[in-house]
Amino acid sequence: MEKSFWNKEKHEIPINQLLAYIMAKIKPFEWVRIDMFHEENLFLYPPVFGWRYHNCDGKIYAEIFECIHSFKGNVEWTMYKVTRNYVIEPNQFHIIRLAEGSQNLERVLREGYKDFIEKAIEDVPMLCGYIEDRFDLSNKKPLIPAIPKFKDISKYLNDKL
Repeated sequence: MEKSFWNKEKHEIPINQLLAYIMAKIKPFEWVRIDMFHEENLFLYPPVFGWRYHNCDGKIYAEIFECIHSFKGNVEWTMYKVTRNYVIEPNQFHIIRLAEGSQNLERVLREGYKDFIEKAIEDVPMLCGYIEDRFDLSNKKPLIPAIPKFKDISKYLNDKL
């Protein structure tokens, strides 16, 4: 039987899930999209990581923001908030998403971003190592996601209605 994502060692994690693995060492997720990109179709969506921590104050997100924006890799990376969730992705893709919309992203990426996507994917292990160093996470294990308490869910639903 295969180990769950949360019980694996770092070397067992595929590159498209590595950022989720590292970020899970900081705080437990309340919501996360583990796969950063589609392994078989790199143009389906660009390398992007979306998540939200459970019961997390803004200080942690601000520290992560500073970390992401100070990373020097093959491409420039950014972090931003969308509703309640946070996103980390190459800045160029964020700009394209704002200009073209997410619906047209695959077409735009196919037309001229193959090399850029490959450079961004090459950055992922370095970005993860940078985050691990900045937050002193190398000897830590990922934290199991937290399920919001019922009162948290009812507050969420009330906010949405």
